[in-house]
Amino acid sequence: MAAERLAQHYRGEPWNIVGSLTLDIAGMGKELVLDIDAHDGQAHDAAANLRFAAQIWRVCNGLGVTALVYGSNGKGGVHVRVGFARLMPGWKLRRFGFWLVRGWKDAGVLTAPEVFPKQDRPGSEGCGNYVRLPGKHHKRDYWPEVFDGQRGLTGSAAVDHVIRVLSNPNDPARIPGPKGSRATGW
Repeated sequence: MAAERLAQHYRGEPWNIVGSLTLDIAGMGKELVLDIDAHDGQAHDAAANLRFAAQIWRVCNGLGVTALVYGSNGKGGVHVRVGFARLMPGWKLRRFGFWLVRGWKDAGVLTAPEVFPKQDRPGSEGCGNYVRLPGKHHKRDYWPEVFDGQRGLTGSAAVDHVIRVLSNPNDPARIPGPKGSRATGW
């Protein structure tokens, strides 16, 4: 049943949008998502967004962390998704995310990227933010191009890459620690 639901999501069938909550009720999560936006009516530079996402991919790759980079809306928005094998505190996911996007202005990105989870702990609503999985856009006829580190992938090659990355979550120990700790970082 779950595989068919995902297939329906990727095909863009109505009422079959699939995503994930970024935190559980205890403030723990397994995923970081960066949203380098390009919304209608909002200033953006699609090429700068993609270059910055590729730069984040290279930083992650240098840490031994696999990131999934894909177009978010067909208008120049890009998502960077990093999954982890074990639950981590929301604050740690957020700090890693803010560390990854710290150079957005210098990269020519016109709007600060959003970091999900958006909070260290869930509020009264009980869980973190909902983030849609890659697949057909929920409002337009757009399937995301997926970046594999060297080129953009579409169609079945993109789907295969998404499945490969999402099926192999990262070791949380790969995240660099705060400044002053043995690991480099924030």
